[in-house]
Amino acid sequence: MRETTSRAGGRIPHVLAAVAETPWAIRPEKLQAIIEVVAARAAGIRWTDEEIDARLGTARSRPAPASDGPVAVLPLRGVLFPRSNMLTEMSGATSLEGWRQQLRGLVEDRSVEAIVLDVDSPGGSTDFVAETAADVRAAAAVKPLVAVANPDAGSAAYWLASQAAEVVVTPSGAAGSIGVLGAHEDLSRREELLGVKTTLISAGKFKTELSPFEPLGDDARAAFQRRVDDMYGMFVRDVARGRGVAVDAVRAGFGEGRMLGAKRAVEEGLADRVDTLEAVIAGLARPGRGARQTSTAQTMFVDEAGALHDSVVGLVNRARSLAEFRAESRLTAVKREQLTAALEALDSLAEPAALLRGLLQTTDPNRHADAALAQRARFERRRARL
Repeated sequence: MRETTSRAGGRIPHVLAAVAETPWAIRPEKLQAIIEVVAARAAGIRWTDEEIDARLGTARSRPAPASDGPVAVLPLRGVLFPRSNMLTEMSGATSLEGWRQQLRGLVEDRSVEAIVLDVDSPGGSTDFVAETAADVRAAAAVKPLVAVANPDAGSAAYWLASQAAEVVVTPSGAAGSIGVLGAHEDLSRREELLGVKTTLISAGKFKTELSPFEPLGDDARAAFQRRVDDMYGMFVRDVARGRGVAVDAVRAGFGEGRMLGAKRAVEEGLADRVDTLEAVIAGLARPGRGARQTSTAQTMFVDEAGALHDSVVGLVNRARSLAEFRAESRLTAVKREQLTAALEALDSLAEPAALLRGLLQTTDPNRHADAALAQRARFERRRARL
């Protein structure tokens, strides 16, 4: 139960607490603008739609998916939120819940042969972003999918864009801001100046530790930092997966939280090339373009998978040799940690193996039956040699 007194008619909007308690993957200046908008509303100040748009840098309209022949263009605009709320209504931001439904609809639409994400967003709340990133990955596995920073793909928006098969930045655009931050508004001094005292009545030791009506304590700060670190870990792992690089490469590079202009974004590995949205759409609309891209990607993947197979065979043989001496050997803590990491890496192969197995089962089994049997026989012979 909460008792409050404020200039906003005796209540503080729930969204104020949401701002304080949510890790954000957004450009810092945009988060500050959101805080200003929410604080003004909490204080009973009613800004016009134009004033809100100017502060958040958003447009009131929510563009719907469009199509250019077989190519569908799905806009990703404004600040990202998990669901429609006061801020999406106030600023024309994007609800990821609705956006995911639009993406799935395009994947299921047989008339759509390729998808372009038209991205212009500073990022937003981290809620639902990992789940939406998984949707983008799944879509890219079904149809050619290109994300275009047009002009900006920042933070959570880049998190989603990085899962596309190709990332393009328009010449004047930018991408990056890979990082997570949180904000805590301490309103106690403001209340003191206004002659207002807010009393919180709660149950649960940490229920009010992020209250905006008192300074942030050390324990609360540490707990909030852990949440930010955990979400950042999810962020960089998804970017690494989408861009095909090591997690450490994302942590130690990729702008380290900065937005990078088009050319530097390509140089740092955040994007594949610099081009306009119109050129990307035209390229995908050309007959056979999507098929050629898919064929090239398949060839590269098969080559990489073959090299991986040889490496795994060697690892398995060395693991067996090591296991034979387990009774006589004693592993140091460092070695145990290294082997644990290696085991986790091998376990991570289970998911792509399952995806490929499903692909083989669902792609024209009659036409490829003989090839599949021959491939299966080769696999069994290799496994026997292990």
